Amino acid sequence: MALASMLPSAPALAEFSYLAPAAPRPALVVLRPEPSTVLEATIERLAPAGVKIRWDRRVDVHRPVPETPADWRSLLFALGLAWERRRGEIHVRPAGVPAGEVELIAGRDGEGDWKARSGQTLRETLERWGRRAGVEIVFLTDRRYLLRRTAVLRGTFEAAVRTLLFRLSHLPHPPAGELAGDGRSLAVTHRRRPPDPGEDR
Repeated sequence: MALASMLPSAPALAEFSYLAPAAPRPALVVLRPEPSTVLEATIERLAPAGVKIRWDRRVDVHRPVPETPADWRSLLFALGLAWERRRGEIHVRPAGVPAGEVELIAGRDGEGDWKARSGQTLRETLERWGRRAGVEIVFLTDRRYLLRRTAVLRGTFEAAVRTLLFRLSHLPHPPAGELAGDGRSLAVTHRRRPPDPGEDR
């Protein structure tokens, strides 16, 4: 079943390729507190061995922790955070966010759950994903692609985008993405479907 629809509809292939950066960019320096005193490092130090900590995007993982508490649960509770254990992971979120609405952090290279929602456009979906991954989405097409099914894609940002575009490749003008070599921007265009040899021209 198609994930999206657009008028008219016909099979085609989408592409996902890279553009080499035009010139090297200067490194961005971000001053943060000492790693040993921030929330992320403190929780990872206190959490049970072998358990992976995953964070909701609304949690400031670089927030300084003034004192080291006795255990990780006390620290999260004191900071107004809630958590849920899932297999070998602990998912941390603000206490006001229901467990079913967690949006786990996943950078460009980190794995995460990427949700495509029925009723949203491809542009809305990619812009939401881009905010999570720190990738600027640049739409260079006037085509509007409406998602008809909800899906959760597991993996890196790049893998999720590749899968989503592949699922839309049946359209007559399928979307295509070009991820810049530095991974900081994704240009979205569309391609024309090659003519079917059996079609009248």
